Amino acid sequence: MVIDMVVGPIFFLLSKKNQSVGDRVASTLVIRKKNVSMDISDIPTSTSRKVFATLFVLALVVIVTMSIVTIPKIKYLNDDAVSMIKDAQSKVSTNDINGLYQLFVPQFRDQVSLDKFKESISSDKFLELIAALNADNIKFYNWSFDDKDMFIQGVDRSSSVKIAMDKQVDGSWKLVSLAINNPEIENKNEGTYNGSEELTKFGLSIQKPMFGALSYDDYVSRRGDAIKSSDESYIAEVTKTDKPDEAIKKLIQSGWEFVGKKEADTAMEKFNQAWLLDYENFNVYWGYAAVLGYQGNLDDSSIYFDKALTLYSKDKIVVNGYLPLWRDASLTFINLSDKYLSTDTKKADLYASKAIKLLSDSLKEKTIYQKS
Repeated sequence: MVIDMVVGPIFFLLSKKNQSVGDRVASTLVIRKKNVSMDISDIPTSTSRKVFATLFVLALVVIVTMSIVTIPKIKYLNDDAVSMIKDAQSKVSTNDINGLYQLFVPQFRDQVSLDKFKESISSDKFLELIAALNADNIKFYNWSFDDKDMFIQGVDRSSSVKIAMDKQVDGSWKLVSLAINNPEIENKNEGTYNGSEELTKFGLSIQKPMFGALSYDDYVSRRGDAIKSSDESYIAEVTKTDKPDEAIKKLIQSGWEFVGKKEADTAMEKFNQAWLLDYENFNVYWGYAAVLGYQGNLDDSSIYFDKALTLYSKDKIVVNGYLPLWRDASLTFINLSDKYLSTDTKKADLYASKAIKLLSDSLKEKTIYQKS
């Protein structure tokens, strides 16, 4: 790998300057693979190699840019955020609710009285959730902030912690919001779906995207009365104590937790249950794509990534923001381009072009992605 990094650029620099970047990098890749002594001018460069080489250059630019610009920033933001959480835990451990209240921005305290704050945090198990956090293991992987870095938001997928902070005039940080989701403590009211066995009678399955249907309309037309009744009962159950948007959010978060645990079937069940509540939610299709990708079905995974990208709405973001979706999709398209490179160049070029566009779009976004 080290040799490739050192020698590879040498061949690139020796290639003809009147060629496009795609031609030059593609030729360089061919030389490294075939024979170091070959003459660059004699090597044919296919369209798929040009596209793939251009993709390689773009990906390299993205990685280098993010590494130089964002990694130092992400590190100090992580340190400050974890420090804030530890400070909050300290207040909770000493039952200093007033001190906890003072950690929030003045605007929050202007709108929410101390009494109202006490009532709110006691009713939603907030204090218990903070105390249960292992702050030393928290690493925020998704950060977004404004141009002046005064307002920041971070998400930690493993602990389902979302934090937003605002920098004050004196340089200190104050909390804007702190959301914690711990399934072992919080009653998430995900409900019990009872239609699984009945689904098989109609060629459907809770462990397939959209229950194995071609669309929501197809699903509705195929399910029998018993499944319809189960669906309606399930929706009524999960929305009894939560608004539909909150119920969907909990199911999607649960789905991602099972993805992280590599429990694909259970993850698919959660995403399908969320689909019953909102069949146009991009997070659901992203979840489908992730599970299928984990199962090795890249072709079908790409279909659901296309659907997720089409339906994307910042108003429906649950855990992950813009760039993680674009990153996951582009990696799938890259893998598919590589898969078809030797057997179907048209498909290879199509997937490579999709990946290039996603990488190009991601460079225009202000949201900064950094995986822990």
